[in-house]
Amino acid sequence: MRMEAGEAAPPAGAGGRAAGGWGKWVRLNVGGTVFLTTRQTLCREQKSFLSRLCQGEELQSDRDETGAYLIDRDPTYFGPILNFLRHGKLVLDKDMAEEGVLEEAEFYNIGPLIRIIKDRMEEKDYTVTQVPPKHVYRVLQCQEEELTQMVSTMSDGWRFEQLVNIGSSYNYGSEDQAEFLCVVSKELHSTPNGLSSESSRKTKSTEEQLEEQQQQEEEVEEVEVEQVQVEADAQEKAQSSQDPANLFSLPPLPPPPLPAGGSRPHPLRPEAELAVRASPRPLARPQSCHPCCYKPEAPGCEAPDHLQGLGVPI
Repeated sequence: MRMEAGEAAPPAGAGGRAAGGWGKWVRLNVGGTVFLTTRQTLCREQKSFLSRLCQGEELQSDRDETGAYLIDRDPTYFGPILNFLRHGKLVLDKDMAEEGVLEEAEFYNIGPLIRIIKDRMEEKDYTVTQVPPKHVYRVLQCQEEELTQMVSTMSDGWRFEQLVNIGSSYNYGSEDQAEFLCVVSKELHSTPNGLSSESSRKTKSTEEQLEEQQQQEEEVEEVEVEQVQVEADAQEKAQSSQDPANLFSLPPLPPPPLPAGGSRPHPLRPEAELAVRASPRPLARPQSCHPCCYKPEAPGCEAPDHLQGLGVPI
């Protein structure tokens, strides 16, 4: 209860003596404004100035003609102090400065109220000094059939903002496929190194996923083309190896080892070498006095028909 100085004091209640005495009700004259409250309210904070004022004669305080305690403080900020002792909440008018209430709370030594006011002031200072968040925007172009996948795979802080239909640009089968522009945004935060987005962990953006998927498909197509080319080359080689016309393209036989104490014999001509390969039985070691003629070692060991007249050198 708040009364102006000079008003008549209420009569003594049933619970004690007249106001200002040791009864239930206590009157406080704060800067010329009289406040009426209970002794229980003032004693809620045991270490406060108001609690010690009501508990005895420890504090010698003057009183006015009505018996109210005289306190030389600003009555404007005493109202929130008294209300906090009543219900434990800080309630301020929108035009009331928190610094003024803090000064009064420190004077009356009300610890919980001091902490509440300081916390509120710190929050207000942080809100004022905080830089408004900035956003980065991206525009993604997608087809109608890719729209659902794009929206569902957005992650890492990206948020859908707007979808713009840019019409149909091509035909897919018998139906027209519309294309869309998808606008997405991401919040940037202030850091010591400048603006940065939220930590990304983990997944790629939708556009990067689509590009990676397209690249993988192209790589698969290239591998398939290479496999087909390898199979065609292998089949062509197999056919060419079975063709009799390619027998003359076989690589030459390695030269025979040098005989003991002799020189390396002359290589066979290609025709003779091919005939030797096709011979059903091995040939005896050629011995002849003439360097260009083949002569069997013993009678009855004539040269095969396909070698006669070829003049196989030794």
